[in-house]
Amino acid sequence: MIGNFGLYGSVNPPEIDISTIDIPVAMYVGKFDTLATPLDNLENKPKIKNLIHYKEYDLDHLAFILAANMTYF
Repeated sequence: MIGNFGLYGSVNPPEIDISTIDIPVAMYVGKFDTLATPLDNLENKPKIKNLIHYKEYDLDHLAFILAANMTYF
């Protein structure tokens, strides 16, 4: 929190307008993710102008980091 306050004058960082991102973006979405929820992803997907790939998996947030078998990506 101190870092955010020092950088932004607030305990929270500013929101980023993802509609301004102009590089290609791929979204790999976990259907059981509680941090980046499926609803969050559905709301944000149409805002990304250069979305080149979107795929949902039967995974949660940590599975993308800790999964033993990543060959299906």
